Amino acid sequence: MNKVNISVCHIIDSIEKSAGGTSMYVKQITDSMDNEIDFSVISNYSVDPVNLNERVNVEFKNLKQVLSEIPEVSSNKPSLIHINGLWSPILNIVGLKAKRLKIPYVVSPHGMLEPWALLQGKHKKKIARALFQNKVLNNAACLHATSSTEAENLRILGFVNPIAVIPNGINVSEIEPSFHSKKGKKTILFLSRIHQKKGIELLIDSWKNIDEKLKKDWVIKIVGNGEKEYINSLNKKLSNFKMNDQIEILGPMFDNDKDEMFKSSDLFILPTYSENFGIVIIEAMAYGLPVITTKGTPWSELETYNAGWWVDTNIESIEKALVQAMTSNHSSLLKMGKNGRDLVEKKYAINNIRSKTLRLYEWTLGLREKPDFII
Repeated sequence: MNKVNISVCHIIDSIEKSAGGTSMYVKQITDSMDNEIDFSVISNYSVDPVNLNERVNVEFKNLKQVLSEIPEVSSNKPSLIHINGLWSPILNIVGLKAKRLKIPYVVSPHGMLEPWALLQGKHKKKIARALFQNKVLNNAACLHATSSTEAENLRILGFVNPIAVIPNGINVSEIEPSFHSKKGKKTILFLSRIHQKKGIELLIDSWKNIDEKLKKDWVIKIVGNGEKEYINSLNKKLSNFKMNDQIEILGPMFDNDKDEMFKSSDLFILPTYSENFGIVIIEAMAYGLPVITTKGTPWSELETYNAGWWVDTNIESIEKALVQAMTSNHSSLLKMGKNGRDLVEKKYAINNIRSKTLRLYEWTLGLREKPDFII
């Protein structure tokens, strides 16, 4: 295939570091293909944005600016637009403009159409889907799902577009696992957004039921950002259970602080109600940590590869997994951690994801045959 210059404009509501998986996805994709694609990014203003490659043209725009810009949606009309997320007016206006300007676009819902997510504010979302959101989705050249489960849920909702099933990925070479035994109390790490969706209260209630003799050698660290009111309610719950010395709620951590937190931990847990993927899970495995997560995620591979526990989303199942992990010997946990690292290197290294995403863009533009991961 002859070399064709492709320009892709990523549209995202926020590239704040604290925005989590969606902003991290844009960073990983644009970093990995900086020599093959001319990337630009349009986002709402971000106070502390992720560090994108210097070759990526980043434009911070508000709703008024996006509305007034005709005909282009960015400084130079792109070959293709990649919309990240749903519901935001900016994302949908760009989608409608792209259709009018005959610019093909891909939509990554990033889990925002998962069953649990649709139940949150369901009446407003039902109205939004009827007014504009379904139109933007139906007109997309392709939808992007990060797992077969997410793709199935999109089909259940009635979308007949082609769906590219491409998982998220990370640059494994940048992460050095820590397989040695740590001194002092062992750490169970939760690192994600502090939100009701993430199941933190399930974790607290599960921990409450575990024998005190077993818990004395362990501590849970909850790392992330969240609404002050909700964090206060969690701290109050910990005080009522007299567990402030066992479970510590910290602020968000990035870069070196985040790296050190992973390396100083022994076990990772994400007791979430719903994740379309959960990029933090592959981060934890890349650091060599065994993982406990729920069937609200697509991570059955944790059990297939003996890299952790994939359990029902309830107190009893989470408690059982915690006890099993805490009573496992060091060599067993070490083996799980190495299995997880091997899994990430095999299936979720960014180079694998880069290749599939590049083929998705090329197929969308009519430059290659349909890849087998597009269904």
